[in-house]
Parts: sequence; C-alpha cells; structure tokens
Amino acid sequence: MRENGKKNELRLNLEQGLFLKLSLLNVMGLNELKFYELIREIETSPLYKLLSGSAEGAPPAVARKRFPHAWELSLSQGGEAGATDLKYAFSDFTGGREGLINLIRKIGRLKFEKYFLHCEASGAEIRSATGLGKEAVGEIRDFVNSFLLAGDNAPVERLPAEVFRFAGAVSYERGRLLIEYASPFYSSGLYSINRDVLEALKLSPALKGKRKELGRLLLDISRVNFRKNALDIVLKGLCGYQKDYVLKKGGLKPLSMRGFSAAAGLDVSVVSRAVAGKYIKLPCGETVKIRSFFLSRKDFTMAKISDILEKKKKISDRELSESLLKKTGLKIPVRTVNYYRGFLRAK
Repeated sequence: MRENGKKNELRLNLEQGLFLKLSLLNVMGLNELKFYELIREIETSPLYKLLSGSAEGAPPAVARKRFPHAWELSLSQGGEAGATDLKYAFSDFTGGREGLINLIRKIGRLKFEKYFLHCEASGAEIRSATGLGKEAVGEIRDFVNSFLLAGDNAPVERLPAEVFRFAGAVSYERGRLLIEYASPFYSSGLYSINRDVLEALKLSPALKGKRKELGRLLLDISRVNFRKNALDIVLKGLCGYQKDYVLKKGGLKPLSMRGFSAAAGLDVSVVSRAVAGKYIKLPCGETVKIRSFFLSRKDFTMAKISDILEKKKKISDRELSESLLKKTGLKIPVRTVNYYRGFLRAK
C-alpha cells in the first residue's frame, strides 16, 4: 500500500510538473496583445491588489521588481522604431509637488531607486534607511505608483503597433550595454513573491475560501515572469555575445539558436518565440531584427569569403582557405571553399 502511495504521489508530481511546463511554454505563444491583456487581468484583480498592498510594518506579499536600468523609451524617432510618442509627461506628476521632489533629492538617487523602485522592504525599514517620516514615505510611494500606473494603464487598444514589435533599445554607458524597453509592460520588470508574507496571509480571514483563485493568480504571475525573464535573458545574452556588432566595431560572430539556447539554459522553442517578429535599436540608431543576431557558420563563412574576394579576386581556393584560417580561425576544406565560391558567383 505504501509503495502504491509513493507511485501515485510521484505520478501526481510528474503531472503537475508537466502541466506547469506546458503552461509556461504556452505563454510564449501568446501574441503581445494577449500577453498585455493577461498582465491587465492580473493587476486589476481584487486578489492581486490585496497581495500587493502593504500592511504597516510588513512588506507586500507580491511586488514588482523592475529590471536594473530598464526604463521605458519615448518612441518619438522615425524609421523602424515608429513615430508615436509614448512618453508620459513627467511634468503632469511633478507640478505642484516641489516639496516632494525636494524630499527625493534629499535621500539621493541610489536610495530612491533602491527603496521606492526596486523595493520589497517594509515601511519601517524604509524610514530607518532614509530618515524619512511615515507620511513622507507614503507620499513618495503614492507618487511613484501613480507615475508607473500611468504607463501601465494606457489602453492596450490605443497602443501603436511599434510597441508590439519594437522590443527596445541598447545603450552603452560606462563600459556596459544596457537594455531600455519600449513597452511599460516589460520595463515594469518581474513580480517578486515574498513567501513568508504570503504564507501568513493564507491563514488570515482575507484569503478564506480563495485558495483556488490564489493558485490561478500565482500561476499567471509565474507565466508572465517566465516570458519577461526569457526576453531579458535573450536580449542581454545576444547583445553581450555580439557586442562588437552592437557597437559597430565589427561584424556578427557565428551563433546558432540551438547553441545559444543551451548556453542560456532555455529551450530553443522559448528563444525562438521570444525573438519572433521583434526589433531592437542599436546605439548607432540602426534598428535591426533580433533574430538577425543569429548567424550560421555557413553564412558567416560565405560573408568572409565575399569580403576577401572583393579585395583580391585572383586568388585560388587553397589560398582562400588559408586566408580564412588566418583571419577567422575557421579551418574550411578547399572543396567547401570552392562550393561556397561557386554559390556566391551564381547569386
């Protein structure tokens, strides 16, 4: 009997694990509009509002943790990035709040970002770290929330098409590549769950009879986190590996989607869906397909052969093979060089 019980438990765990995996993969297949609707559904639910509220002396059970250095862009440029200004006027929120702005300046940028933008700390912890009073902390929190919600609550149907295909832009600051997201839905970052606070809330009257609803909400939060995190990992990984290309200091290096996926710890289907139909803006202003960061060894080799032939047309296949080895480190057989050369000639 005990052995049968263990088998049933193992089968149940496997079924639950498979269901979770399929659910996470399913969210990658949603188009951007459906994905944004899922986020809206989460954040407008009364249960989410309950979990994201902060009782005095305790952090919220669910908080949003923005990606480091990931901020919304103003898509006011022309070309691929689109020509619609999505920037929400900062002056609309600062007008008449000089005292509040002075408080923020007083605590400094680092503490403001740490405790009000990337914060899971309780009110008491924030007051201790910043020296602010209870009322001041509340005012700054309200200010930050109202500013962020202005972007998050823009009607989805009114968002321009650029938001759905333009992932964002890469900037280069102090020797680091930074990702700036075009959409407020991505720049808002990941949901962070405080398990201790959540477990305490489960015992409270507020969650009585809401276990199933809570389970569905947490699953949806996991799905949203999975998709956002996948895109963030892919963008940072690709830009880091193809750094010379991003900064226009060199060309693309050979990179297969399968090899990249394995190195990033993601399924190749997740990577493929994360980049499908999306563009990114390089520091030079050029907008390119994210999928173009992947370059097969064959295409890379043919591009190098083409470069060599442009400079020296009268060169034998053997000399071309030796030149490729010297310039790229790739050992390409003479017969293969001849095939690629013939293919280029036929184009």
